[in-house]
Amino acid sequence: MNDVRIDGACRIDGEGRAVPVWIRLEAGRLAAVSATPLTPKAGEAVLDATGEIVAPGLVNAHTHSTLAATRGTTDRMDHPAFMWTNQADTVGRSAEEIAAVTTLAAADMLRHGITGVVDHVPEQNATLEGVAPIVEVWRRSGMRVAVALRIFDGAYDDIGDGGYGPADNPLKAEPADVLLARSEEAIQRWHRPEVGLKVYPAPSNSERCGDALLAGAHALAERYDTGFHAHLLETRVQRETCLATRGITPVERLARLGALSARTSFAHCVWCDEADIARMAEAGAVVVHNPHSNAKLGVGLMPLAAMLEAGCTVALGTDGAATNDTLDIHETMALALLLQRASGALARPRWPTARDALAMATAGGAAALLETGMAGTLSVGAWADPVFYRADGMALAPANDLAEQLVFAERGRSVTRVIAAGRTLFEAGRWTTLDVEGALSVAETMRRRRRAH
Repeated sequence: MNDVRIDGACRIDGEGRAVPVWIRLEAGRLAAVSATPLTPKAGEAVLDATGEIVAPGLVNAHTHSTLAATRGTTDRMDHPAFMWTNQADTVGRSAEEIAAVTTLAAADMLRHGITGVVDHVPEQNATLEGVAPIVEVWRRSGMRVAVALRIFDGAYDDIGDGGYGPADNPLKAEPADVLLARSEEAIQRWHRPEVGLKVYPAPSNSERCGDALLAGAHALAERYDTGFHAHLLETRVQRETCLATRGITPVERLARLGALSARTSFAHCVWCDEADIARMAEAGAVVVHNPHSNAKLGVGLMPLAAMLEAGCTVALGTDGAATNDTLDIHETMALALLLQRASGALARPRWPTARDALAMATAGGAAALLETGMAGTLSVGAWADPVFYRADGMALAPANDLAEQLVFAERGRSVTRVIAAGRTLFEAGRWTTLDVEGALSVAETMRRRRRAH
């Protein structure tokens, strides 16, 4: 990577105004962010960003790349029906097919200004063979990624058996010791945080996992200084099951097992009570809000305002394309706010704001990646992950309050260039590291084969 000086851009100040900024990228980091022109350095490349707004790269803190080819498949489904449809759509894929859908997920996120992602994969218990193509695509993409390995040693009691028998059920439980050993091997093989690639042990959901697996996965994360990611309290039945069988909530269970800490991040958290929220805030755990999928499946509304007021670190996720149909965090930011307001449960002074949403999509996501202060920011010393928007695009012009406009008006259509670790990954509507046309061709073949059955 050459050192790069960026001239002519504007950044968004605390009042939502566009103010001039000059930036220097060196060795994949932000070496200078200045309100005045930078002195040229010999040998550096110059990027003319006149007419563009530069902002921190966004983070999608919970998605499933395996579902990138499943848009338009789950309308009016409840949570169990959606889960079993996912199995029909994803089980038994070849390495080429896995790589293709991961490529589509990466491409969709890049074009929307997303430079970091927590990818919870696959839809079944993780295997080294099944995860290898995913890792390879993310490595090639240049994005900052945590590959979160889905593991479970219990039954999916919250969704039934889907009509499968014990022999052919794709959601087969495996012993905790086997899953932990496999996760450790995956970490040893692929975990390379210095190049933006992390591997997390990632229990599917606390209620599908035994105590030994949950505690062991967190201990593994501590041993390798990595993250721990899981679904948590997405549906009412998950809460009720834990209360009925254990007499405590899933959050309290995680806390008792030592699996609630600042290295943990939890997707959904819809059915949390006040004590759960306080525990997560005290532990420093990251709550990942997924408003699209929660709304599309009708599982409920996460208590976002209460989470923020309690001091929880909140990030945003799109979840998979099957329950969102887009991987655009701009739209997620807007919906996260609008659903809270439309519920009628909050007095206007408690409404989370556009700036709250931007913080969730940047700093909150960075926390889920264990990259606080390094991702989701335009600060000297941080990773060089800037995103550029056309200042004259209809979403951002005229510039009244650009922070509000990025949340409520922008949908990624103004994105002109995306850089991660100083490397241009998307520019002028083209991806520099991904074969998107080839991936689309493979995905279309997959669609035809599935529909034929």
